[in-house]
Formats: sequence, C-alpha cells, structure tokens
Amino acid sequence: DGTAKPVVLTFRHALSLLKIGFRCKYEGSKMSVSSISLRRGDGSSAPLWTSAYFNAVNGTVVEGSSSEVLSYDYSGESYDFGSGEYEYVPMLICPYDYQADGDYVLEFRFNSVDPDEEIPTLSYPIQTEDIQGGFEAGKVYHFKFTLDNYIQFDGVNVSDTWEGGEDNNEENPQTATEV
Repeated sequence: DGTAKPVVLTFRHALSLLKIGFRCKYEGSKMSVSSISLRRGDGSSAPLWTSAYFNAVNGTVVEGSSSEVLSYDYSGESYDFGSGEYEYVPMLICPYDYQADGDYVLEFRFNSVDPDEEIPTLSYPIQTEDIQGGFEAGKVYHFKFTLDNYIQFDGVNVSDTWEGGEDNNEENPQTATEV
C-alpha cells in the first residue's frame, strides 16, 4: 500500500555481565578493589573464553580462543567501598555452560587506605546453584560479598535487566578461602 509501517526490533546483550558487589562489615572501614580475576578451577575442563564470535543468524555465541584466567585491573578506577550499601564492580564475560561446582573461581585483590597494610588475594569458587546452570547471554549476575577478616559471600541475584537499581541485600554467608 506504500505507507511506512513500524518494525519492532528486539536486541539483547550477547555477553554476560557480572556485577561484583563489595562492602565492609564494620562502620568506618574503607577499602578499594584493585583487580578481579575469573579463572578456571583446579581440574576444570570448562572453557574460559577470551574471545568469541556472535552468529547473528541464529543468535548464538561461537567459541573463539580460551585462557586459564581473565583478569580485570581496576587500580585506575574509583571502586572504593565502606560499610552500608554494596559498591558494584562490572565485569563482562562470554556466556558459559556451567558443568560443576568450582569450574570457575572469582579472585579479588584490594588496596587498603593504609599503604602499610597488605591485604591477601581472596577467592570464591562459584557454585552451580549461584548461577542457575551457567552464565547466559544477556543476563546480569549480582555477586555480593562482605569483607571482615575474611570474605563473606552474601548471595547472587540473577536478572535480565542491565539497568536500574540493585537487588536486595539479604545475607546468605559462606566463607571464601585466602590464597
């Protein structure tokens, strides 16, 4: 009929977004994230992609090259946190099917406000129940941690929304190990 008609296009993110939330347990404490790594767990055969290709025809992500570890350096950023609300640090990754507990491990390095204080690298082996079977394209995974003399895992919330406020701050403590 020659008239223009609107076309509805639906887009979604091809990557997964990890938002790693930190807070200090005690009021007056302050820390800063210097780096976060996602590495393959000991004995894991699960791939950790450093590159991938998006197939626009069928909407799948095709494996590119892989590595043992993906590291993000945040030392030039301002990801300072204290007590109270979580401070979230973003990390984009390729989607992964999750095969077993501990296939992937999150590792954290922090800077202290006190330059003489050395803070160890802390790690958390991701559990299958944390991420509901895998890191899916277009999903956001809010990991929440509280720092004390150790790191306390406060739970994961998974959503389809990349924008907006953070989920609740319910506590579900599990202790990660120092490296």
